[in-house]
Amino acid sequence: MKRLVSARSLLAAGLAIIAIISLATIVVVQQIALQRGFEGASAALMENESHVSTSMGPTISITYYGYTFTEFSDCKPDAGSIFLDLWISIDNQGYDNVPTASTNFGNSYPYYFYLDIGNQQYNGFPLSCQSSNQRLPITNVVNGLTVSGYLAFEIPANFGSYTLIYQPPAGNYNVQYVDEGYTTGTVTSENT
Repeated sequence: MKRLVSARSLLAAGLAIIAIISLATIVVVQQIALQRGFEGASAALMENESHVSTSMGPTISITYYGYTFTEFSDCKPDAGSIFLDLWISIDNQGYDNVPTASTNFGNSYPYYFYLDIGNQQYNGFPLSCQSSNQRLPITNVVNGLTVSGYLAFEIPANFGSYTLIYQPPAGNYNVQYVDEGYTTGTVTSENT
């Protein structure tokens, strides 16, 4: 009888150990699944927050398209140079005011746009041979509005490529540039 009690005790103890190990394994597997689910949900939430904060923040969208030319009406660039006349559209979404230029007319280059060509800065200016209603206005673009117009740059004839930079003296703006390229050729008054 002692053997029978001892065998039963051993069997019960073995089953208890197996049950404890099984329960512990289930708990560990559930904890791992919960942790992985939490990590996945956290990553998705962070990605969503990142997307939301970027899309909801204030933005300036600057879209531009250009024409290069060596002669336009009575406007002629210096020897070895050409004009790149950019049609620039500035869309303010979220800032109180976005200035296009300085209102200090004593400044020879009042516009806050320049081209970077091979680490050289070329300032934008209005062409005197274009009518004033075609030029990029000197203004503050208020929230929700868009202004557009031409701004010229006198650049080397063999420039290769360029980068348009908007750089006002004050303010930290989130700017998105949309470069729509340029056309090479002689520009006439019908083209602008």
